[in-house]
Amino acid sequence: MTKTSIILLTGFLGAGKTTVLNHLMTVLPQADQPDGSGPVRLGVIVNEFGKASIDAPIVSGHGFQVAELNNGSIFCQCLAGTFVDSMARMLEFDLDYLLIESSGLADPANMKDMVAGLGKRTSRPYTYAGAVCVIDAKYFRKLSQSLDTINRQILAASLVVINKSDLVDPETLDAVRASVRRLNPMTTVVSTTFGQIDPAELARLHRSRLRPLPSLNTPGNRPVTSLMLTDDLLDTKKLQQFAEALQSRVYRIKGLVRTETGFCRLDVIGQEIRLDPVNLTGERSEIVILAPQEALSTDEIRQLADETLGVTATWG
Repeated sequence: MTKTSIILLTGFLGAGKTTVLNHLMTVLPQADQPDGSGPVRLGVIVNEFGKASIDAPIVSGHGFQVAELNNGSIFCQCLAGTFVDSMARMLEFDLDYLLIESSGLADPANMKDMVAGLGKRTSRPYTYAGAVCVIDAKYFRKLSQSLDTINRQILAASLVVINKSDLVDPETLDAVRASVRRLNPMTTVVSTTFGQIDPAELARLHRSRLRPLPSLNTPGNRPVTSLMLTDDLLDTKKLQQFAEALQSRVYRIKGLVRTETGFCRLDVIGQEIRLDPVNLTGERSEIVILAPQEALSTDEIRQLADETLGVTATWG
């Protein structure tokens, strides 16, 4: 019976967690086990604060066991029990690795307690290998000054991956490394582009030895979440206008949208708006908007969508 290594993947919205996850899901199965027992076996749990998972359909394309936990954080009471149950079910598949992608707004301070509680739900052997935190080289220093959640993710990390390192100069990259080491001197720090990390880093993970602080996962920190669904064709220029009108007031906008050019992945973080083609089919578009409680109401978001997109939509 395989002893499953549980690895938590954290990182603020837009840092590149799903890109790292997709990379690992591509390269890990290509490597045989050291004992010659065959390919690496993976399972994945994807958690999103929004009411629908935009990333899960893409992640599921790899053909592994994938579980979705939406509409909250796995570290909050609303999903904690379901999260532990999901881990227990995943262990039944006799996995080598269970990769857990948490919401970008989650504080993983109580992850060790949850893994400890897992022993009451399963007799399968497992170990918590540690957390990998993905940060955005371009935006990290600015965000870390205003969002404690990002710093908590680094405190809990065994490995910090500075992603998008090609978007900054060497001096900025050095400053980001220094900031990370001030927060967590015991973590390993690597830099990369497009989420391309060496899978061998997973074998070198260790649990963070820093004492966790009280969790930030409280109702007061929960963002406003809006889910827009439409079967109408979306115009790319109008999508751009919609994103531009919201981008300074939201944490993140992401979606899988059907446009005149085909299905695209919409991704808005900071000042960046991306609309990239994806190999999907269907009729329905889904857009998730995450905003601070004090910045926007769901009614304001819906009104803006009506004014800019001009489509018939339902909201959740």
